Amino acid sequence: MTGHLAVPALEPDPDVPATMSPKITTDLLRGKMGFDGLVVTDALDMGGVTVRYPPGEVAVRSILAGADVLLVPPVLDAALQAVHEAAASGRIPMARVDEAVTRVLRAKAKLGLTKSKLVDLDALAGTFDRPEFDRAALDIADRGVTLLRDDQHILPLDSTKPSRVLLVAASGDNDPYPAGNLESEIRWRVDSLATVRMDTRFVRADTVKLPPPDTYDVAIAAIFVRVADRKGSIGLPDDEAAVVDRLLAAGKPVVVACFGSPYLVERFPAAKTWIAAFSTVDVAQWAMGRALFGQTAVAGRLPVNVPGVAALGAGLNLAANPMKLREAGAQSQTKLQRAYDVLDHAVADRAFPGGVLAVGYQGELSVHPFGRQTYDAKSPAVIADTIYDAASLTKPVVTTTLVAMQAEAGRIGLDLPVARFIPEWNDGPNPDWRRTVTVRNLLTHSSGLPAHKDYFLTLRSKREFIAAICKEPLEYAPGTKTIYSDLGFILLGEILERATGKTVDQLAHEEIFVPLGMAETMFNPPKAVLSRIAPTENDETFRKALVQGAVHDENAFAMGGVAGHAGMFTTASDLAAFCQMLLNGGIYGHHRLLNRATIAQFTAPQAIAGGARTLGWMTPTPNSSSGRYFSSRTFGHLGFTGTSIWIDPDRGLFVILLTNRVYPTRENDKIAAVRPAVHDAVMESLGLAPAAK
Repeated sequence: MTGHLAVPALEPDPDVPATMSPKITTDLLRGKMGFDGLVVTDALDMGGVTVRYPPGEVAVRSILAGADVLLVPPVLDAALQAVHEAAASGRIPMARVDEAVTRVLRAKAKLGLTKSKLVDLDALAGTFDRPEFDRAALDIADRGVTLLRDDQHILPLDSTKPSRVLLVAASGDNDPYPAGNLESEIRWRVDSLATVRMDTRFVRADTVKLPPPDTYDVAIAAIFVRVADRKGSIGLPDDEAAVVDRLLAAGKPVVVACFGSPYLVERFPAAKTWIAAFSTVDVAQWAMGRALFGQTAVAGRLPVNVPGVAALGAGLNLAANPMKLREAGAQSQTKLQRAYDVLDHAVADRAFPGGVLAVGYQGELSVHPFGRQTYDAKSPAVIADTIYDAASLTKPVVTTTLVAMQAEAGRIGLDLPVARFIPEWNDGPNPDWRRTVTVRNLLTHSSGLPAHKDYFLTLRSKREFIAAICKEPLEYAPGTKTIYSDLGFILLGEILERATGKTVDQLAHEEIFVPLGMAETMFNPPKAVLSRIAPTENDETFRKALVQGAVHDENAFAMGGVAGHAGMFTTASDLAAFCQMLLNGGIYGHHRLLNRATIAQFTAPQAIAGGARTLGWMTPTPNSSSGRYFSSRTFGHLGFTGTSIWIDPDRGLFVILLTNRVYPTRENDKIAAVRPAVHDAVMESLGLAPAAK
């Protein structure tokens, strides 16, 4: 495609743009470069040619220069008539016409148009709008984002910290919704986003009122000015620029993000942080959002000189922030030796054969495997990615998290009755009590259901389990006390499935495990990973075999290995990503699972449970397994097989302990003394325990 450009080195006549220059199209492109494909003009209705020649002459001169196809002649009839007359008079030699027509026909034949002139609409998706094209476009846009100034050192913005953002979108064009794509890219990353818009037609700048500075923590001024032919101006209107100046003078940190014209930087010398994408299209806005929050590195360069401001090729590099846990150094690992000693003594005392301790503190992760999979000296040593049956950690990690996500989406209401989702629930005994049981009661173990029933002895399907629970007499008035109940979480799993149409394991995989990169977390592990799974109990009564790779909980096993109360297999590193997501306010690796407010809601102690439980989690109580030093806002959970999580948001700390203490028998309960001891040792090692008096 030829451009309507002045190229004095190739065409000395200033009135002959490249499109109409035989020296460029024929002598250089065809002759010296040997190009024999189609030559197509740029749009012939553009000012670069229309200001010099009438419509018909534009078409004739383009063909004489060597063009084969004319794109968008400004007056089609005039172009056709002029070309016809030029050919008839001999001004355009028939050889030139034949040459162009031959190339056009050859191109059509190459595309098979000789066999079928019609476009197969159903096949278009296989050629256009393919996912790899979208990925390539975003990659190009990512690499084009350019940072010229960051005197405030505020980039990248941090989604893991509570933040209120003001987006001020100013467009120098008729734009009914400027920065729409940028807004959507920002909104899920922050706690709150207020947006103010203005353009040259729909929302005038003189009607815009900026929010008070105390209502936001940082502002983003997104300025859009399209560079277009015959537009007349590539600057921001003065009234809109004045609004941006007021924002810059408000005293809060401001990021000026420019889209389109690269010359906008000279209009705002007071901007301490200036970043640009040289286009206004959707993919450029997405790239800007990713760059602002460190999802991608910034390494673009200014494509033009901006006199007095920046030179061609200017630009600062800004590293990406992966927003993932950092591996602890040797010094940090050594600091936890006291906790490691507690675990070694526990192995020697046969509290469990081995396990993995993971400690996350201030974004740094230490993972310490110890012992073996069994007590046999020939048993494989535990490694960092040994997989454990997490047992009841399934409740908070999977079921509670999924309920929280569905509550955010408006599909599950915490105070809706269980019968709204499972109508047959109300058909059981204690009908007056049953009608009052809500989703919140199930999450807080205050539903009136008994703690456990050995359904596995007679039942063999999930449908039978749900029917049995719906017929189970309630043991106390709902909401009057708490009794930890697997049955309530089995019902929560059923509620999730009925609300979404997907099974619990499908939901967990799609909504939690994949976004967080928890590749080693699953239900019903495949045989390929069996050697890495620590065995649990030598079951002499029900399965009459050593249980390895199948869920230990008998009810979950009878339900097919997938249930709301048990069934998850995982590694310490995978759980670490989950825990850090919660500490980050619901985001990890630039994937948001939950809003910060939802996490606060679900991890706050519930009065209905006497403060001992949150929605799906436990809290530290006297003589808690968490030990003596975790803060009052701590939440956690235990798993029957010998697993636990405790998370302290005040200190940015989590401790994960995975063991198979039920090997070879569940009668071994020595872990009860080990858990608080190891947690106390971790806190003391990190200097988080109160100084001794």
